Amino acid sequence: MLDEMGQKMFLELVKIESSLKLAAGIFLIVLVAGCTYGNKVAYDSVKRTKKSPDQIQVFEARDVKRAYRVIGLVSSDSYYMHSALKAIRKEAGELGADAIIDFGPNGNQTGMGYGYGSGMGVMGIGASYNTGFAAKAIVWE
Repeated sequence: MLDEMGQKMFLELVKIESSLKLAAGIFLIVLVAGCTYGNKVAYDSVKRTKKSPDQIQVFEARDVKRAYRVIGLVSSDSYYMHSALKAIRKEAGELGADAIIDFGPNGNQTGMGYGYGSGMGVMGIGASYNTGFAAKAIVWE
């Protein structure tokens, strides 16, 4: 049975653990609710007519059966595939692309963690996630 001091320490640790869980939950909600941004890097200086995102086709390079030229790299910071694809198609349209190829995770990972230790135990929270998607913007030859 815990003495009075032990009970106070135990209750304090429970409060700290609850606070950490709440803070981690709030952090993840804010993280998930963040805005999605698109980025583009043009490989040439040719001015092409902009296209709407719904005009941009999506392919795997191995499935393309006609000649094309890569005109840039388009990416999104979203780790949700649907919103990333939407942002990437918008950026490709601004470059004047006909399609994008090889859409997928950009390979970057990030994470966060928090730990708390005391004489009675250790508690930690951590998360890791993909930081975005990328694709190549192409035009038909």
